[in-house]
Amino acid sequence: MKTITTTLAASAAVLLGVVPAAQAHVTFVDNTADAGRSFVASANISHGCEAGANQFDTYKVVMELPTGVAARPVHSTLGNAKVVGNTMVWERSAPPLATVADDTLFYQLDFRFTVPNLPFTKLTFRTTQTCTNGGTQVWEGVDAPTLLIVPVHVNGWNKYTAQSALDAATISTFFSDAQIVWSGGKAFSSNPATAAAISSPLTGIAAGDVFWVKY
Repeated sequence: MKTITTTLAASAAVLLGVVPAAQAHVTFVDNTADAGRSFVASANISHGCEAGANQFDTYKVVMELPTGVAARPVHSTLGNAKVVGNTMVWERSAPPLATVADDTLFYQLDFRFTVPNLPFTKLTFRTTQTCTNGGTQVWEGVDAPTLLIVPVHVNGWNKYTAQSALDAATISTFFSDAQIVWSGGKAFSSNPATAAAISSPLTGIAAGDVFWVKY
């Protein structure tokens, strides 16, 4: 059985305010990142700005980096990328069209950074989107694009030790892509078929407990 072992200095309290990426208009393709590893994030800009019945294309995107995070953005079809202070900026190199075009384009903005070694925490990237009509959308708080930091894992069984208590919400959020989480004879799975077969559901993990996760 191939395993990877780590110690998790975590708290369920950091989950307050986490919102599924689908509810925001600027979202990450993959919203989970391995703690302490290099990660390439791809942010989706699904549409521009609306003003009444009119729709305007995106002209500029400014994404703020969380404290302690340094990133290298890459150019996109939206425009060239650059780092300005603690922000990443993508902006059209050509001037906007003289006439307003319908919002018909989808953009993807990529950047690379080293994920802080802080499993069970989140990184929030406050983002300002400017459109060709000069209007702006600010995605912040629960609407901001967010990455969840998960412990490093391999395919198969992984052994972890929780230094802080993990409640049911924490387990469900951070192990939504796992086949099963096992601790003390109890189990959790986000797969409905597997969950239906579990006789003793796992609703929490105490600080100091060893638990197993299969991916």
